[in-house]
Amino acid sequence: RGQAPYNPEIPAEIGKVLMDEQQYDGAVDELSRAIAMNPRNALAFNNRGVALAALGQAHAAAMDFEHALRLDPHLAEARENLKRLGVR
Repeated sequence: RGQAPYNPEIPAEIGKVLMDEQQYDGAVDELSRAIAMNPRNALAFNNRGVALAALGQAHAAAMDFEHALRLDPHLAEARENLKRLGVR
């Protein structure tokens, strides 16, 4: 993180690694940092939604999936995740 403190890809990647390790709280923190640096990153919203869903926060997860789809209507992964969540 020290070598590129303003590169939003760094926390986005760390967040994905933490998700792979099922460290969802840490993943949410890193992905939130990535989103703060680049609020147009649909994939970061989608990935944070996955981590939130894993933490049982279905409503927050659905909001992230919907936001990802507003940014990128063609992001099939977000559409699938929203469907799988079954919130609406």
